[in-house]
Amino acid sequence: MPINSLEYVALTKDITGTPVTSNVGEGTMSIDQTAPSGDAVWLCIKTGSPDTWVNLLSPDTTVGDFHVGGIVYEGVGSNTQAAAVATTPTIVSGVAYAPNSDVDLMLYVQLAATAADSVTVTFGPTTGAENAVCTALALAIATGTVVTVRLPATGKLVVTAPNSTITTLAVPC
Repeated sequence: MPINSLEYVALTKDITGTPVTSNVGEGTMSIDQTAPSGDAVWLCIKTGSPDTWVNLLSPDTTVGDFHVGGIVYEGVGSNTQAAAVATTPTIVSGVAYAPNSDVDLMLYVQLAATAADSVTVTFGPTTGAENAVCTALALAIATGTVVTVRLPATGKLVVTAPNSTITTLAVPC
């Protein structure tokens, strides 16, 4: 939940001191110096009827996907099991690979040299050459390596390995 602006509101509270409001807006904050358990800094994390509030001063509290314990963060990881169907795209040396994915991909690029090779792997949002993962990686004949790249959604990858067989595994993140 991005908080674009903060707004102060006077709150009606229940017996525990938790705000009782409806639809005040995510990101709304209230500082309460009269809470039954001591000072409280309330943040609305979900608008509804009633709203969902979390006290930023509470030690080690979890409300939905929010965990408060000195640091506030949304989510605690992701479960991509249902969507993580691995594919084996064909990548041609020197040609930008554009998976046209709506999610990031973890790409495992296996390179097997059929002759001595110098490998370059780059990625980026437009040409695929904006960011270098490796440049002039030397591979001797009959050797190989695996280069791992997290490719942002809609990004492009360029593998230049003219003397290597390129095998790729793509896993959605």
